[in-house]
Amino acid sequence: MATMEWDQIVEQNSSIVWRTVTRLVPEQADAADCFQRTFISAWELSQKQPIRHWPGLLRRLATARALERRRELARFRGRHGEF
Repeated sequence: MATMEWDQIVEQNSSIVWRTVTRLVPEQADAADCFQRTFISAWELSQKQPIRHWPGLLRRLATARALERRRELARFRGRHGEF
């Protein structure tokens, strides 16, 4: 995939990804991490197979990354108490 094409994908879909992660992860730093991890996951997947519908894929990946982060935070809080 060309860099220009990837830049367009990110630009066109960043608001979808951001809205998705911030609904599930309200802390800005955690949401930003999920946002970045979403696009990294999408890039890696696009290197293995063609992507037919970027918005759908990115929404799904954003949800998965945000839920992963919520689980990580819940485990941390369970071990260390509230922070």
